[in-house]
Amino acid sequence: MPMIGANREPLALCNGVVSLRLSQIERSAGLAERLAVFLAPAFRPAPELTRVDIDIVFEPFETIPPGWFKLCDEPLLIRHSTKAEFDLRARRGRLGQDRILAIDAGKRTALLVDRRRRLTTAYVTPTSYVHLIEFIRYGALLLEEQAGTTLLHASAAVGSGGIVMIVGEKGAGKTTTLFNLIFNAGLGYYSGDKILLRVEDRIAMLRAWPDYPHLGIGMLRAFAPSVAAWRIAQRVRDCGCLADDDKILLDVEVFRRVIPPAGAREQRPACILFPDRSAAQPKAYAVPAGEKTCAALASFVEEPRDFTPARWHGLFAGGGAAPRPPEAAALASLLGVPWYRIEGQVDVPREWVQ
Repeated sequence: MPMIGANREPLALCNGVVSLRLSQIERSAGLAERLAVFLAPAFRPAPELTRVDIDIVFEPFETIPPGWFKLCDEPLLIRHSTKAEFDLRARRGRLGQDRILAIDAGKRTALLVDRRRRLTTAYVTPTSYVHLIEFIRYGALLLEEQAGTTLLHASAAVGSGGIVMIVGEKGAGKTTTLFNLIFNAGLGYYSGDKILLRVEDRIAMLRAWPDYPHLGIGMLRAFAPSVAAWRIAQRVRDCGCLADDDKILLDVEVFRRVIPPAGAREQRPACILFPDRSAAQPKAYAVPAGEKTCAALASFVEEPRDFTPARWHGLFAGGGAAPRPPEAAALASLLGVPWYRIEGQVDVPREWVQ
C-alpha cells in the first residue's frame, strides 16, 4: 500500500500508460493516501515521472472565495446513481475562458479545472472521496482510449497460466465465479469489473483496473464462511429482505486486507469464462471454434468517452474528440485463447484455469 512520507512531497503514480500527480497532500484531508490505496496496485508509485497526465493540487474546501458560489449557476450532472454516495451533482461556472469550476455544496467539494495549464485544484473535505475517484478514473480511461487501449466490462482472476477473464451480462454471475476461483481454485484477485486490453504483435495483453468492492448479496451469502473475516456478517444478516442481485458497498481498505490484489503486472489471457448462473441445467463446456467471434465480445466493450465524469470539464482532449481505437483487431486477439461456458450452479474445472 503506497504511503505518504513525512516530507509531504507530491505523490506520483502511474499504471504504465497514465500518470498522476497529487500535490499539497497535507491539505487533502487525508484523501491523498486513501486515493493511493484505492488505485493500487493498478497505479504504482512513480517518483520520477517524465510527464504528468492528471495533475491535482489540494486545498481545503473552506478556502473557496465566497464569490465563486455565485459564479456557478449551471446545474451539472456528473454521475447519476440510485446510491447517494455515487450520485454526483454540482453547479458549474467559469473563471475566464480556460478555467471551469464545479461546486458540490452538499458533498463540500469543488473542482477548478484549468485546461490551459492542465491543472486541477481540488477543494476538499473527507466527503470528497468519490468525486476525486471518479474524476481520476474516468479521466484516465479517456486517456487510455486515446492511447489505443480497449476497455472491457469483465472480471478477472490470475493464476500461473495468466489471466482468467470472466465475461457476461449483468446478473450472469461474474463476481460469484470470480470468488469461486479465489476461494475454491486458489487463484488470485486481479480485477473486479473492468479489464484493459491492448494488442502487441497480435497478442492480447491485459491490465487490471481499480474499482469499488460493490458486491452482490447473493454472492456474499454463497461464500458466507469466507466473507466472515470482512466483518460484514451482520450487515448481510441485516439485508435479509434484499434480493440476491442487490449489492452493498464494502470498505476498500478492509476488502484489500482480506483479499489483497495478486499484483497488477500486464499479462496474457489464459482463458475466457462465460458464466450463466441462472441456467437450470448445470453444464460446463468449451465453446466451439465456430462460435468464437468478435461479435460475441463486442457488447462487452465500454466507451470511456460515453462516461459523463470524463466529459463535463473537457480537460482531456475535449472528451469525444478522441480517435476510436481499433476495436476489431483488439477483440480478434482474444479468439485464440480457450473460451468456456459455465451454466447453472457448477464449479469451474480446475484444469481450465491452472
